[in-house]
Amino acid sequence: CVAGRAKEQAGLLRRIKEEGHTLGNHSYAHSWLTNFLAGRPLRAEILRAQQMFKDILGEAPKYYRSPMGLTNPHLGPVLRETGLKLVGWDVRPFDRGIPAKTTAARINGAAVDGSIVLLHDGGADPENLSVAVSGIIGHFTALGYSFVNLDELLGDI
Repeated sequence: CVAGRAKEQAGLLRRIKEEGHTLGNHSYAHSWLTNFLAGRPLRAEILRAQQMFKDILGEAPKYYRSPMGLTNPHLGPVLRETGLKLVGWDVRPFDRGIPAKTTAARINGAAVDGSIVLLHDGGADPENLSVAVSGIIGHFTALGYSFVNLDELLGDI
């Protein structure tokens, strides 16, 4: 979750948590520049997001996904210091601005047991994401798969 938008979506964040989903830190500003920060500025960007979650939910996430999935050598020490675990993805459907059926087909053809799928909720048509996710869940449920949150998938890594 991009924390800079969290304040205006506080009710949604609470609902997501109450329904048992895992929220993660995706930076405060979601800027390309985050990937080029080091030391104090990088730490401040991550901790600002952590504080926003604490203010809204009473606790901060334990997972971090960097903007655009990019990392730099300075990120590891900051994540260790803050106790965050870096999480990426292995299936990226390039879902911005494409039909829901295309998104679902790309994921259904690429995801395997244990996959982490990258999807975006900030597009121009939020219903498109809902339709795509319904198709993805239906496909994998029919194949006997189940869906788990990051805590269940990753355990104590």
